[in-house]
Amino acid sequence: MYDSGVQNIGEYTMIFSGQSSINKTRNAHGVAVCLNKQATMAWHNSGSVWEAVSERILMVRLATSPVNVTIIAIYSPVNPNGQQHGAEAVEIFYEDLQRIADKVSPHDLLLLMGDFNARVGKQQHQTSGNIVGPHAVDRITENGERLIDFCTVSVDIFQQHGNGIQRKEWLTDEIIEAVEKKANAFIQWQNHRGSRAEQRYLQKYRLLRTLVKKKIQDRQVQYWDERSQDIETAMKKNDPATAYRLIRQLKGRCANIEHHPVQDTNGQLLISSTARLTRWKEYFQDLLNVPTKVNPLIIQQITLAIIPSHEELRQSMTPSLIEVEQAINKMKSGRAPGIDEISADILKVGQVRINGELSPGFQIETGVLQGGIYSPILFNVFFDFVIRRVIEKAGILGIKGIELAYGSNDFFHPDGEGYVTFNILVLIYKDKVMGLFNNIPTDPPIEVFHLTELFNQDANPSKVNLTIGVYQDENGRTLTLPVVRSVEQQMAQDLTLTKNYLKGTGLDAFCTACLKLVLGEQSSAIVENRACSIQSLSGTGAIRIGLDFLYRNGFRTGYVSTPTWGNHESVLQTVGFEVRKYRYWSKDKLRLDIDGLIADLEAAPEKSVIILHACAHNPTGCDPTHEQWIRISDVCKSRQLLPFFDIAYQGFSSGDLDQDAWAIRYFAHEAKHELFVAQSFAKNFSLYNERIGHLIGVFESRDIIPKFRTQMATIIRRNYSNPPAHGAYIVSTILNNPTLYSEWKNNVRAMYERIHSMRHLFYNKLKQLGTPGTWEHIIQQTGMFAYTGLNPRQCQVLMQQHHIYIMSDGRINVCAISPTNADEVAQKFYDVITNVADDPKL
Repeated sequence: MYDSGVQNIGEYTMIFSGQSSINKTRNAHGVAVCLNKQATMAWHNSGSVWEAVSERILMVRLATSPVNVTIIAIYSPVNPNGQQHGAEAVEIFYEDLQRIADKVSPHDLLLLMGDFNARVGKQQHQTSGNIVGPHAVDRITENGERLIDFCTVSVDIFQQHGNGIQRKEWLTDEIIEAVEKKANAFIQWQNHRGSRAEQRYLQKYRLLRTLVKKKIQDRQVQYWDERSQDIETAMKKNDPATAYRLIRQLKGRCANIEHHPVQDTNGQLLISSTARLTRWKEYFQDLLNVPTKVNPLIIQQITLAIIPSHEELRQSMTPSLIEVEQAINKMKSGRAPGIDEISADILKVGQVRINGELSPGFQIETGVLQGGIYSPILFNVFFDFVIRRVIEKAGILGIKGIELAYGSNDFFHPDGEGYVTFNILVLIYKDKVMGLFNNIPTDPPIEVFHLTELFNQDANPSKVNLTIGVYQDENGRTLTLPVVRSVEQQMAQDLTLTKNYLKGTGLDAFCTACLKLVLGEQSSAIVENRACSIQSLSGTGAIRIGLDFLYRNGFRTGYVSTPTWGNHESVLQTVGFEVRKYRYWSKDKLRLDIDGLIADLEAAPEKSVIILHACAHNPTGCDPTHEQWIRISDVCKSRQLLPFFDIAYQGFSSGDLDQDAWAIRYFAHEAKHELFVAQSFAKNFSLYNERIGHLIGVFESRDIIPKFRTQMATIIRRNYSNPPAHGAYIVSTILNNPTLYSEWKNNVRAMYERIHSMRHLFYNKLKQLGTPGTWEHIIQQTGMFAYTGLNPRQCQVLMQQHHIYIMSDGRINVCAISPTNADEVAQKFYDVITNVADDPKL
């Protein structure tokens, strides 16, 4: 018998297996694996997998990046020559070890750790197939022979890939030689650290490092081009097996399928690639054209989804030319199950072609004079659209007469390329000039505002709006904070306040107070005059002018979290940045994917701008811990990345203004980062329509501040010239008056406590109903939002059938939940979670 288990010892986790206390002896106390906090987290991420095989063998699995790690801790019996445990005990030990090793995933990195009580001998590396390294000592023992036999036979653990050099196919001798030169240069640099020649060797190493990086990048691009050309050539030769093999090579774990068996319907093996390709076509045609066995009466009894009135109106509207072109061009973009005479390839080649030789009036109003449609069915659809469009425009524009001239034989005729075209001649007589903007496109609606409009139009008395990020009281009202109301009353009586312009960079008293609120009064960045605050049009305006400054000074790549607030990506794109994404939220584990986040930042190019949510992440409500922030700081520092914090919810995450600014203060004060911060006072001052915010820049030297300020003045002048004053006076008055500041902090604390209590209320209601799934993430998240994990189809049903308006990604505003609607909201969540599956098309 043996004991095993898990114990938490301070910051460490110990997983152990050993003889019971009754049978313990001095030399057989078992094995254990001790994990620190980071390793413990990796163990939990694997599902807390461990197995005690015996008192001598223990297996633990860690979920790590890029591969998982399986650790087998062992303590072998003593060499049987010593007769302490005997040969039988050794055999049992290796049988147990082989059994647990066979269970390890071949994709895991396997580590055998412990004491094998074996000596393999200093000459064995020459005779054991490279199983043993060249630094063994002493003579071989019986246990050593047993260990070498185990390693040699257990190819599942110690796979031998031949004695030749194993390398990636795209590597060339030139690259390998360059890498060796870089390694030698690094050694020379290290050997000359502290000497006068250090800089010379360092410069040499940096040049070689840049050269190697460029050679690798260029060769990889060339290699992919070569393989793509090979694949294309194989497909043109009707050789799908070769193309498939090449694709497998690019994917990895290639298996040669040159002679992959394909049989005809009689079971005869097909040899030629043409015959195999024909058989595949027949197979898929039979597969996709299976006649239905469903009784039509059953189909008629299916209840159709209720289409809202606004959706019916949208579907009944006359489509735009762009929509018709897109619909025609996408028809049969893949081969449909049905059979007709028009192939998908011909349709792809066809599309709608523009010809400007005929009536300019018709061209302006419909966008098309002549087109190529290569199916009679599609022609009828498009011709019907043309007629309706012309008649509709004639009525709107007051056109006096319309004449359609065509001949029936002109609709379809060969054009020498194997398909047919049509011609329509339209003459339009009008008495006024066409508008300059008649053909501008319509942008899609902004989801959060569009849903709010639909909510306002909804007459259902039980409707609930969980979408827009506005703090609400228990009655669903957006209130003005008492301290803000008091200051506004004082301002109304102050005759010294005028409506004169503020300067472009904003109100000085406001900017100084904001700087202290975010960085802290004792911040080294403030004390050393390395920080500068610029008033902005709330948080979005701060992000925009900050990115404008960075783009004009050479920054070109921006990273946002997945997911993030929608404006982050769109503003980056508008300024001109290449937008990339770093992993953040794990949909499977419903928590922060810190390892994925770190891996993505480590792969980011230097001078990338990293958008970070300082607290109350929108939309997930999931924030890094202090330890995780430190890891993020370290990788930003080592990779020379620029942190750009967005802090829109200071005070809403923890209820403490200082605690919610911890990450920014650590980066600026402790880690000495250069960084940017965009802050909004829309939420924590409830000044939503005042558009009041500010931008902070923290730099390495105080000498940068005057340059930064002049550039910001220019950027602002070219955007909106001057910021608004009303909200700035309110915030400045409160932050610079100790009494008002204390009152405001109490207001913020009260808002936080209501959000916190509603979050727990909603969680408890879901648990009481027995809602499927785990919902602890709701109370683990912070801030105004909860990321529920509902799929888009469930969100759609909540809105259309239950009148609960929710963002399509499952985000809800916790403030919109109250004691009066919590039961009903939770019940409707329970209904859709229980009855509605995901729809991959949404």
